[in-house]
Order: sequence, then structure tokens, then C-alpha cells
Amino acid sequence: MPTGYRPDRETDFAGFPHTTPIVIDNGASTFRIGWAGEAEPRVAFRNIVQRPRHRSSGETVTVVGDTDPALMKYFDCTRSAIRSPFDDDVVYQFEYMEYILDFGFDRLGATSELLASTMHLVTNTIRNLGIVEKMDWPFRVNMEHAMLFHASITWEKAEELKKEHCYVALDYMSELQIFKLKEKKKQILLKTTTEGRMRAKQRRAEEEALREKQEEERRFLFAFGLRSFLKFQAHWEMDPTFVNKAEAVQQTPEPPKFRTLTAEDYRISIGIERFRCPEILFQPGMIGIDQAGIDEMVSISLRRLMEDESVKERLCQSILVTGGCSLIPGMIPRLESGIRQFRPYLSPLKLVRAADPLLDAWRGAAAFAASSKFGRHTFSLADYREHGENLFHRYNIVYSL
Repeated sequence: MPTGYRPDRETDFAGFPHTTPIVIDNGASTFRIGWAGEAEPRVAFRNIVQRPRHRSSGETVTVVGDTDPALMKYFDCTRSAIRSPFDDDVVYQFEYMEYILDFGFDRLGATSELLASTMHLVTNTIRNLGIVEKMDWPFRVNMEHAMLFHASITWEKAEELKKEHCYVALDYMSELQIFKLKEKKKQILLKTTTEGRMRAKQRRAEEEALREKQEEERRFLFAFGLRSFLKFQAHWEMDPTFVNKAEAVQQTPEPPKFRTLTAEDYRISIGIERFRCPEILFQPGMIGIDQAGIDEMVSISLRRLMEDESVKERLCQSILVTGGCSLIPGMIPRLESGIRQFRPYLSPLKLVRAADPLLDAWRGAAAFAASSKFGRHTFSLADYREHGENLFHRYNIVYSL
């Protein structure tokens, strides 16, 4: 999706029956919305929200998705960070989610008179209770979680860096040792080169100048304090009623030293983060999540199958890998290597990446919503008002086409 892309507004919303389901997908940091039975979503944009101030009027403006950088020059974005309504795949910023839903339905062509919450598909509603507060659904907010302070450098800002620079290491520990060895060689090479020697010499000169300056200030303060003490002592001898008054020492401030900015000042050094961030998919314990990695999950799923090894072999010969994370370089070889550790020696194993991993989830949901069995897996707003949020916890989701 190009930067600054703004989806056009659809004009055929009123032409669809009110019973036609609307499919929404928020995967891969993108909001996708469209009609059931169609092959492509009608509207797609990044599910982020920014609220800058207008430079002239000072009015706060809500910006959803990507915006043309040429238009952002009219707004002050220094105090407004890019925000996402999700945290660990759970909606915790309901206001931002409402902005995204309003913008998505507006781009789809809906108006306030046409919106009607009739039937909703149960997809991840167990954790996202009351996601559509705009449609008169009650919701509760965990105030302790909502009051958490987040760093200004958020994952939304690093999303493009992750897609461009990250990769999955075939062996994490070996890759880490290789990286440390390369860094050590780089430091040795830097010390032996002429540039390295010049930098070291300049650094020593700066440290020596700083020490001399500090020593001179110490001597000046000591001498000034001694003279002041002798002067005040003479006054005390002449006038016993003399009262000492603190006098601030006024020193002429040094003019600021300006340095010409170079390319190093605008460069972000990325080290082991390139392969350490994707490693969380295989070792969630690195960030304190107590669960198995995706390779171990596949092996657990295979062990829970029937004892017939022929069924397991057929499944292992056609494992489909889909989703946005499958596009990270090195994902398929690492996943295959991890699954082989739990399979018998020389057993067949084949992993295939989907043709369009980013849209598979939406297309599957659109096909399921257009099937005749879709009505058995939905609930109405009246059902929710009658049973409450406990309806989600008791709901047994079984998909069958």
C-alpha cells in the first residue's frame, strides 16, 4: 500500500440487501472491509489514528490511515504520535477503534441512516467485547490497563523498518555468535585504520580539554572562596554587627558551540534486532509470554491427531503457511527446520507459502459469510442484550463448509 494512499468512497452501498454480511479484517496492521462473497475487499487502509493540530487555527483534527505528506505540512504533528487501537491483538483504545470503523463504513458508502446492526459473526469477540460501541453495544474498560504509559517510540512507527530489514535466522544462537564476531572484527578494524586512530586521538584531546577546564574552574572557585573569606573576616573584625549576605557569582555564559550535522546524526543503527524481533514467534519466552512457538504448536497439533501415521504424512506433505509474518525472509526454512525436530527421521515434509498471505483471512471469511451455513454461527443484537457478554464465553465456534 503506497504512502499517502486514501481509498475512494464506494457508491453502491444502497444496492446491497440489508441482510448481506460485511466482512472486516484487521490483520497485518491494515483495516479491510468488504461484502461477503466478493473476492477482494472494497476498502483497505492502515488501522492507525493520528490527532494533530492545525497550525493556524489550533483545532485538533483526527486523521485515520495514511495521509499525503504534502497535506501534513499544515498540521503540527510534534505532539501527536501515531496510535493503534490494538495491544496484543486486543482492542484497548475504543475511541480510536470507533474512528477507524466510522472511516471504514464511510469509505464503503454507508450513511448513518443505512447502518443497522442485525447479525454479527463471532470472530475473536471473546477478547474484543463491545468492539462496536458505535452500534449501541455496551462495553467495559480495564482502567488500570487504559492508564498505562507507553513510550513515544511505538511499534506503529517501526512497522516499515520491521518489514524492510527483519529476517528469520535459521539458527538463532549461531546467528547471534556470528553477529558478535562481526561486531568484534569491526571494532578491531576501526582501531587499526587511520580513521579510527584519528577518532581516538580527537576523543582523547576532547577528554583532556574537558579535564583542564574542570581543573581551572576548581582552582578559580577555590581562590575566589579564599579571598572572599579573608575579606569577610576583616569586615567582621571591624564591625561585629556585620551580617553576611549571599551574593550570586555572575559568570559570563559561554556561547553555544554549533556542529555541522552529518549523515551519522540521521542514521539509526540496527543490530541484533533484525533477527531477534522475528525470533519471538518461535521463542515467546524472550518477552515473558508463557506459550509455545509456532513450530512447536504445529508438532503438538500433529501429535493430537489420530494414531494413523499415513494421515500425518499426508498433512506434512502440504502445510500451508499464510499470514503477514510468512512474508518475513527465512520464515519457511526456519519453520521447516523446527517441525523436522519433532518428526521421525527422513519423514516427508513440505511447506508452501500462500499466493497472497495478506488477503487469505479476509477471503476465507467472505466465502464463509456467503455460505448457507453462516446463519448458525451468528447472533443478533437482541440476543446480546438478552444474554449479555456471557454469551461469548459459552459460544462454541465450529466452522464447517
